[in-house]
Amino acid sequence: MQAAVVLAIASIAEQWRLLVGRVPFPNDLVTKFPLFRNVSGVPHRPGRHAEMNDLATQWFSFRDYAGRSLREGTFALWNSRILQGEPLLGSSEPGVLYPPNLVLFGTLPGHVAWSIGFWLRPVLGGLFAVLLARVVGASRTGALVAGIAFGFSGFIVGWGGWPQSDTVVWLPLALYAVHRLSRAPSPAAVAGTAVCLALPVLAGHPEVAPFGAAATAAFAAHRAVFRDAEWAPRRQFLGAFALAVTLAGGLAAVQLLPTLEWISRLHRLDAGGSVPAVPLHDALSFVSRDAQGDPNSLGLDVSGVASYVGVVALVFAPLGLLHRNRRDAVFFLVLAAVTAQLVYGLGPLFWVSQHLPFVGSIPNAMAIGVLEVSIVVLAAMGITVAQRLRAQPSRLRVATYIVGGSVLCTGVALAVAVRYAHGHQHGPSPDWFRGVPVTALFIVLAGVAFLLVAAARTPKSVAPAVLVVIALLDSTSYAYGHLPFVRADQMYPPAPAFTELHRLDQSAYRIAPVDAAYSRNLEVMYDFDSGTGYDFPTSDAARLLDPVTIYFGISYDLSAAKVVANRDHRLDVMNLKYLFTAANSQAERTLAGQPDRFVSVLNDGAVNVFENKTVLPRAFLVPAANARPAGSVDAAFAALADPAFAPAHEVVVGPGPAVAPTNESPTTVELPPVSDLRAGDIEVTMTAETPVRAVLVLSQASYPGWKVYVDGEPNTMLRVDGMFQGVELTPGRHTVRFAFESGTVRLGAVLSLLSLIIVLGLTLVPVARRRRSR
Repeated sequence: MQAAVVLAIASIAEQWRLLVGRVPFPNDLVTKFPLFRNVSGVPHRPGRHAEMNDLATQWFSFRDYAGRSLREGTFALWNSRILQGEPLLGSSEPGVLYPPNLVLFGTLPGHVAWSIGFWLRPVLGGLFAVLLARVVGASRTGALVAGIAFGFSGFIVGWGGWPQSDTVVWLPLALYAVHRLSRAPSPAAVAGTAVCLALPVLAGHPEVAPFGAAATAAFAAHRAVFRDAEWAPRRQFLGAFALAVTLAGGLAAVQLLPTLEWISRLHRLDAGGSVPAVPLHDALSFVSRDAQGDPNSLGLDVSGVASYVGVVALVFAPLGLLHRNRRDAVFFLVLAAVTAQLVYGLGPLFWVSQHLPFVGSIPNAMAIGVLEVSIVVLAAMGITVAQRLRAQPSRLRVATYIVGGSVLCTGVALAVAVRYAHGHQHGPSPDWFRGVPVTALFIVLAGVAFLLVAAARTPKSVAPAVLVVIALLDSTSYAYGHLPFVRADQMYPPAPAFTELHRLDQSAYRIAPVDAAYSRNLEVMYDFDSGTGYDFPTSDAARLLDPVTIYFGISYDLSAAKVVANRDHRLDVMNLKYLFTAANSQAERTLAGQPDRFVSVLNDGAVNVFENKTVLPRAFLVPAANARPAGSVDAAFAALADPAFAPAHEVVVGPGPAVAPTNESPTTVELPPVSDLRAGDIEVTMTAETPVRAVLVLSQASYPGWKVYVDGEPNTMLRVDGMFQGVELTPGRHTVRFAFESGTVRLGAVLSLLSLIIVLGLTLVPVARRRRSR
């Protein structure tokens, strides 16, 4: 309880601006683009913070999108805003079913839920680290220092707001649960372990979770091999652990199954290759307290590879090997060594990881959280050793040599970092409390704290308090100000061009920025649908967008040069009606050079909005007699890429179900437009009236789980024009409904519900029995 209070106060002190209504959010990543050039009171240049765009482009916007859906009484399984639509639940990283996200974003305004999350993560991660440290034999002081070090560590701070940090905070609790299970594998312990193992999966990051799962499995194997006589039999523990893993898989099935389905269709898997190691020089971030630049003041990368755990943890960690619980100390030392190899590409284990299926494509930087947990647990054990040295004077000299060497090595590492900065490009100088002199001071203070704890004649309560205060000042000052704090209305301020376009056109259409006229995925927050987007694209989306975009890792950005060079009709089928360019830019001049295709409809001096003159509606009818079969995906996209293909009058059907065979000849008849179109998160409805047999084309990504109903009856979904949805209609007037009713989601939900019932039974039945026996 004391640890929870200390961590809660430390977190709010580090983020005190939450108390005055500010939100931790890099709004300059939104407003630095031309779209906001005429908006006053917002930053128009990048601010000073080591943050990639994803906080603004994905994590806040996706969670807010899902939360608004929940508060309105629906559940957004599908994100229609980007990439012609994608599975919001299946893409996993938004953490739609992650319990804290469900509770916070489902009940509170998005900016409030977001702010609470930033306060909560250090508290949870720190508290779970305290629990783990205590069960492996650490003192209260050692455990509290471990909690502070991990709660405000580089991984949690650097990935704050990302699913990476939400995933890794549960790792210490999972290890704690395995320890409790190994000692007393009761039904309640099995249930608790299952929940602890499921939460990292629900948190959403499919690359961090495997490393945490591997560390947990290794700890379980360690506990199975090295056991005390009074613990439960090995076979009983292994059976209980296997049951817990099975139940955890069941609890997470509602997230896990859609994620596996999504991953199997990603373009990234087609690309192949392995992810390189983190450059070894970035390991110097263990002694760099500057998290405000990328690169920071020492020339080190911060985004994604920050690993600071505080100098107290670094100084005391080697001392952990003298702890009487030598078995666990060695385990965490080996775990640290293994993860260090994986992260920094050292030794044979990295080579092995790069040649394993799937494993080689996971960025090894995602294992830094495991490395940090190992270090802080060793530090907790080392502090415990130091506290007991007064009663063991024979070990004091050895311990002093170890800590002295640790202080020296940490100081040398800091000197190397300074030397590295002289020869490499680096960011501006940090705040005074993050500079090299203060870091050196903390190293000295950590050494002095060891002397106070182990050797000096000070009251027993004073030395531990000094050690905790040093750790608090070090870790919280490192984390302080990693992100700027802004007012809620400054996060996504009104954009004049967006406001005007909403007024001018209330139909269903898609928009997109050309050559970075505005931030990626911004449409999610301004109630637009986008023709492009920033997320891992499916293979279909990659094929569709590649001819007209520039690919940046996981983002497809429209290029004016490629758009005008491309003469097929894919933009028309995409329902991409408006293209935004920066005013007075080369992109503007490029699009204006094709007046037969693009015409300017809005220019506010910041951006110029061009209308695609040949765009097709979100849904439209094509005579079935004009259907062209495609036996493969390659054939379908090849037909779409043909400039002679006219999607307003003909349609490519396949692969998959085809149009019913007929003797009808191709026709030039003009079919009436679709009416009453209503597009929601998981449902699109419309009315279609056709005098001939026709194919209704809906500009939405074809994806497993989408069903189509005609006049209330199920019908056959067609894959049309490469990657879109369609259905064949007979002559007459029809009501058509496309609905996302994923069988994978339903199966996962059933498995999760059954597992939850079992978990509740394992927890509550023994309690009820004890009450009845009393």
